[in-house]
Amino acid sequence: MFEWNKGYHNRDEIDICKHYKGGADRTCFKGARCKKKHIMKHPDGWTLDKIEVAGKGAATPLPPPGSWHKARVSHVGHFDHLHVQLVTAPAEEEKREFGRVLPPKTLDSLVRDMNSPAARSAHRKLKMAPAPGELVAALYTPDEQWYRAVVLAHTTHDQSVQVRYVDYGNELWVREDQIRELDLAYTVLPLQAVHCKLAGVTCTSSDPDHWLSAKQTLQKLALDRELDCHIVGRGYDELEIELYDSEGYSIADKLAALNNTIKVVEYDVVDDTDVPQRIVVP
Repeated sequence: MFEWNKGYHNRDEIDICKHYKGGADRTCFKGARCKKKHIMKHPDGWTLDKIEVAGKGAATPLPPPGSWHKARVSHVGHFDHLHVQLVTAPAEEEKREFGRVLPPKTLDSLVRDMNSPAARSAHRKLKMAPAPGELVAALYTPDEQWYRAVVLAHTTHDQSVQVRYVDYGNELWVREDQIRELDLAYTVLPLQAVHCKLAGVTCTSSDPDHWLSAKQTLQKLALDRELDCHIVGRGYDELEIELYDSEGYSIADKLAALNNTIKVVEYDVVDDTDVPQRIVVP
């Protein structure tokens, strides 16, 4: 959790005595009869109020280099950068007792819970302007569903908010009234989208049109597909990966074959077994 006061209109100054002018007695002319707080106001104004917001979500543990996994490509951001969801064995949902609310354990159950009629009517509006880094529930306008998102930017003149949907990786500008507080029960499931770099892929051109063309080709080859994923390296919050289709063909090699500005250079699998790994702890 973190605290933020940008855009918040506080009311706590009504509890501060307007007659207090300072002094060792810490009181005003009313003495003990005054029940207000005897503290000096900041000349620019300030607030003692604190509003808790969801500031961090648990990160998906990054697997070690050399390991193989199934991965679903959820977003392609560039010709060599994408987001994947690591496919794991389905978690067993704990049997719910009457009146007991359990945090969702899978992405499917999370999205289902966030968009149930009861949850949609219970989503609370923000108490203050959204702050960069804040975890929120954001409406995805193409399908009118609510998803977990992190705030990237906020513009006050048109009340727009740029968000990244943390379980998929795509970004969107939405209206401020399409943002809601994220219930703490929805922060338990680790963030599902993992940012990845496609190992060895480079572009010989600096023309943005060539980059866009290669990105579109990668989307056709990989987007929304479940592929075999070989981990080549890992950083703080990013993986370097190889992707292979069901027939064993390299996605990077197919991308290079279809785009004459893309080539695949040599690289090594970086063993980091003895390197301490930093993780995000909510």
